[in-house]
Amino acid sequence: MSTGSGGLDLDDGVRQMLLLMPRLVGRAKKLTVPPALASFGLAPGI
Repeated sequence: MSTGSGGLDLDDGVRQMLLLMPRLVGRAKKLTVPPALASFGLAPGI
């Protein structure tokens, strides 16, 4: 299934996203909480 614009086809696009997701999640976990959101209980309840 080609896009016709020289981009990735659907299967390749999904494959690239699946390979990229662990990196994005890893970086998001390392970010600090902004001060404006620090007062909210954003952590899951344990």
